[in-house]
Amino acid sequence: MSKKRKNSNFAVGSVIFIIILAASIIGIYWKYRSPIILAILGIAIIYLLKFKNTKNKNIDFDTMGGHEFEYFCSELLKSNGFNRVTVTQGSADHGIDILANFKGVRYAIQCKRYKKNVGNRAIQEAFSGKAIYRADVAVVLTNSYFTKQAKNDALILNVQLWDRDKLLKFIRKSGRM
Repeated sequence: MSKKRKNSNFAVGSVIFIIILAASIIGIYWKYRSPIILAILGIAIIYLLKFKNTKNKNIDFDTMGGHEFEYFCSELLKSNGFNRVTVTQGSADHGIDILANFKGVRYAIQCKRYKKNVGNRAIQEAFSGKAIYRADVAVVLTNSYFTKQAKNDALILNVQLWDRDKLLKFIRKSGRM
């Protein structure tokens, strides 16, 4: 997460805190009889809940280009204990975008930054790319989720699916969120 975004989150949190504090002080003074105080508290709570619920929906990786997303994921992997992390060449990469090692296991990872769910074609490409790169594990990593068919194929072909939830977990663990 960028420094600008962290400062923005801090500013929003500070404004909410000040609104709630001011409303509480005024409420104590007026002994909770004023509907204005209740309205201010209600608006602050709604804003806080809205901010909390949208926090993970508009993270910068949703607007990245494909190659930018691949490099972003490679940095996340490094900060989560993977080593020998390399981004493959854009063309002729055999469906694999990142090669990485973790505890002696070689991963062949295909990155998909999608607005919709990822289909089974990505699973098939990762499976064949794993063989070409002589990796131990095939992975499809996405900012989205997977279709039912993709999940079925991944189970049969033994391809790991790392969806948005796993990506956010990597981000939190790296300290970027």
